[in-house]
Amino acid sequence: MIQVALVGYGYWGPNLARCIAADGSARLAAICERVPDRAAAAGAAHERVPILRDIEAVLWDPSIDAVVLATPAGTHGTLARRALERGKHVLVEKPLAGCSAEAIAMADASARSGRVLMVDHTYLFSPAFEAIQRLIANRGLGPLRYYHSIRSNCFAPDCETSVLWDLAVHDLSMLDALMATSPENIRAAGMRSANGRPESHAQVTLAYPDRAFASVLVSWIAPAKVRSILLGFDRHTIAWDDLVAGSRVELFDRGLEAVADPENRRRLDPIVQNIPVPPGEALANAIGHFLHCIAHGALPRSGAAAGVRAIRQLEAAERSLANGGEPARVEIVGVAA
Repeated sequence: MIQVALVGYGYWGPNLARCIAADGSARLAAICERVPDRAAAAGAAHERVPILRDIEAVLWDPSIDAVVLATPAGTHGTLARRALERGKHVLVEKPLAGCSAEAIAMADASARSGRVLMVDHTYLFSPAFEAIQRLIANRGLGPLRYYHSIRSNCFAPDCETSVLWDLAVHDLSMLDALMATSPENIRAAGMRSANGRPESHAQVTLAYPDRAFASVLVSWIAPAKVRSILLGFDRHTIAWDDLVAGSRVELFDRGLEAVADPENRRRLDPIVQNIPVPPGEALANAIGHFLHCIAHGALPRSGAAAGVRAIRQLEAAERSLANGGEPARVEIVGVAA
């Protein structure tokens, strides 16, 4: 059984702890949390798990096989490298790091140590997203022509990151899995909060080869939580509403070619097919995948290279923001998976 220590019991930590404890191939061996009230909450929820205040106790414990980091992004680089150097496998809450330079250093440390480094790009492990990937492959829908996402919350997390790094990273990770190539350039526009915090509302447009594009709207100031995505193809469109029970996925028999076809253009009601989505929790699946990679020496689907690509795109979006929405090219750097 794989012995796992969780570092950080803030916003996302309780969910990670629950999924680790519920996985039959792992044991939640310790929780490390320095903030007293959070440490008390961890102890109340996991009475038999040691609650530690010093990460050194985790890093120097030879019985700990893996470390899951749920700490602020700016700490990921240092903590992950130290854990990898101590021979621990590491799963990091998204984003992989606070900047691409740190992320690349983490990838190098993983390669040197021979240990798994994975970033929690949770949506890649959503049963609905996996159903969409199978649908695209099995139905031969062809290349993705456009991707349109609205991702909003009616509150901002208690952190100093921007809405891009908190919410848009989900769409960037899914686009990375769906598109055959990286975007050529990225445009971004956004608004800062009145109190001077980073952007709380932003629109990001990614331009790909062959005129494919993606549009991602992310917001903390919307009146309601929204998780809506459209994926457009030549002859079909997929709609995914992740807040509907069972994660509703629908396939429409109308795509971009219908615009040039008068017969299709006159048909008001396209044929809709509901796509079955198997039960399951994305985070639990991500934890299971991490443990599988440890046990079998497999490469994670959201490994270091995927984490670096997402951060490079976030950095390009920030450059575009700083330059008044001018397109920014995405810097491509080769990184071990």
